Parts: sequence; structure tokens; C-alpha cells
Amino acid sequence: MNAWAKQFPEVQFLCVCVIAGGMSLAKEMGAMSKLTHCVNGVVERNEEMPSYGQLGCSGFIVVDAGFKVQAPCTSSFMQVRELAFKHVETVVHAVLNNEAVPSICPGEFAEIVSHHDGKVADSVVCLGREGEMMVVASLRTRAVTKVLPTNLRKVEPDGTESDEDGCSGEGAQGGCGPGGCGPGACGP
Repeated sequence: MNAWAKQFPEVQFLCVCVIAGGMSLAKEMGAMSKLTHCVNGVVERNEEMPSYGQLGCSGFIVVDAGFKVQAPCTSSFMQVRELAFKHVETVVHAVLNNEAVPSICPGEFAEIVSHHDGKVADSVVCLGREGEMMVVASLRTRAVTKVLPTNLRKVEPDGTESDEDGCSGEGAQGGCGPGGCGPGACGP
């Protein structure tokens, strides 16, 4: 987050330890991560914990300057590694540029669906966008291909269909809004 805070100086990044009463862990995390460009905090009581979304290695909650949630739960680093960071960067880029947050961001899971018969051709993870095409990787074969956004349906990592905000209960992935993997989806 410190690197993001330097990259996006107009954005405030908040690192919150979510182990109730974890002040020592928050201090250790701040020192270990050298958090000099973002705010480091702690949740002191269980009843103050967020009631939705994910935090840390399991994802982030992204809010805009008006405190409106733009992404209640981004992709989990524990599942998609570096693509999780691209997901956050995609959301931040969209918010900073007053654009719609993409409907499928890097690191989110989807199915390639035939418009003719509605059958699912493959399960994929979004890698980004090139022009009008979505770049995806097959979860089965790892082959990378480009498809039209209209041929993708976002799903949760367990294969269940995603609800409107991209979250379907505790531990859910996703959270982008209308659009498709937007500018900056494949890098800073």
C-alpha cells in the first residue's frame, strides 16, 4: 500500500489491523512494511469490525472521496496473487478518472458463455483488457485468449454466479461495478 500511496498521491490509503485489540500487530505491520505514505490503524473491538468485504491478503474495500463504497471486496491475493493488486489499481484508476468501475476486473473469475445457446465454454480469470477485448486465462488449461465482454459472466471462485456488487457472503471475491476491465487494468 505504501507504493500505491506514492503512485496515487491524491488517494489516502488506510491499513487497518482487523484482529480486535491488535495494536501491537498493527505497529509491527507498520514497521515491517515501512508504512510512511499511508495511515496505519487498528480495530479495537469486535463490534467495530466491517460487516462485509474482505481485508488484507483476502482483498480490499475501496471507497471514493465521498465515502461511497466502489468495491466492497476486491480479489484475494491468496487466490490470484499479483492480479489482486491489478484489481485494486483498476478500481482506483476508474474512481480517480470519474469513470465507471469495470464489471470484471483483473483477478476476477468469469465464464465464457455462448450467445447462441447460453452454454458455458470455459471458466476463466480476467487478466485485463486490450482495446474492446477482454484478456482471460483458462482455469483448466491456462491458455490465454481474448473474448468480447458480452461473452463473459462474472462468477465467484467457487463457480457460483456473482451477485450485483460482486460479493456473495463471507469470503466472497469481486466487487467491481458496470463496465469491463478498464484502462490501466494491465498495469499501473
